[in-house]
Amino acid sequence: MHVNAEKCKAITFTRSRSPIVHGYMLNLSPLQRVNRIKDLGVLLDSKLRFHEHVSVTISRANAMVGFLRRNTAHFDDVYALKSLYCAFVRSVLEYAVQVWAPYHAVHIQRIERVQKRFVRYALRGLPWNDPTNLPPYEQRCALIGMQTLESRRLMLQRIFIFDVLTDKIDCSYLLRNVSLHAPSRQLRHHRVLAMPNHRTIYGQNNPLDACCRVFNEERCISKKCIVSRVSIGYWFARSLNACEEWPPYYDSSVQRINSIQRKYVFRNLPLSAHRYDDRLTFIGL
Repeated sequence: MHVNAEKCKAITFTRSRSPIVHGYMLNLSPLQRVNRIKDLGVLLDSKLRFHEHVSVTISRANAMVGFLRRNTAHFDDVYALKSLYCAFVRSVLEYAVQVWAPYHAVHIQRIERVQKRFVRYALRGLPWNDPTNLPPYEQRCALIGMQTLESRRLMLQRIFIFDVLTDKIDCSYLLRNVSLHAPSRQLRHHRVLAMPNHRTIYGQNNPLDACCRVFNEERCISKKCIVSRVSIGYWFARSLNACEEWPPYYDSSVQRINSIQRKYVFRNLPLSAHRYDDRLTFIGL
């Protein structure tokens, strides 16, 4: 297969102030060096901060909201407007959000402002008592069955980790880097996933660790299934009983896995039966 050198670019991902830059050749043609490049619809800059991607995404979403306002001025059905917004605007704001989810307040507010603009337009026909003093933004979203974009991003991050753990996303690299938290003794904080330590906020908010941290925070509802510490513990125990040989990318021993199973069963299943085997029989393990 012939590769067109004119369509290929060279980029260095680093946070160093003086990176080592080297010229690359392809078919005797020098490759153009750039500071940002788009891959699968996500704009990647050389420092992987995604600030430019956030700005471009907000501009596209605002343009689409303007398009909807110009072409739906005669629409009276709020839910028809909601369907158009979810299809043409919210899908843009949530595309690959697990990779570029913002953690700075300024970017979170800028993204949320897009939906605030649409909600104000969609509910323009309601007889407000005081149009200059509207109810809070969250209550107006609840009127038409919508969630804030920030809460939806958190839900999508939790669903991503849940899909990785349940093999709905078949990627051994991600599964190797998602570790269950199994302390040697009983602690006050009960986390499902182990979190590595980082010295900087930049490191704490890398895509995978950010999703794991959000997953540890609280339970969520995904795909008509409650994703919580209990459900993950039950799934983990069922997976252990279903396979004779545990996959090689799990470093935990069988004894450690059994201790995790016992911890979840005794902590999260308060039954009248006191025996461990009776509790397993009750939940079908």
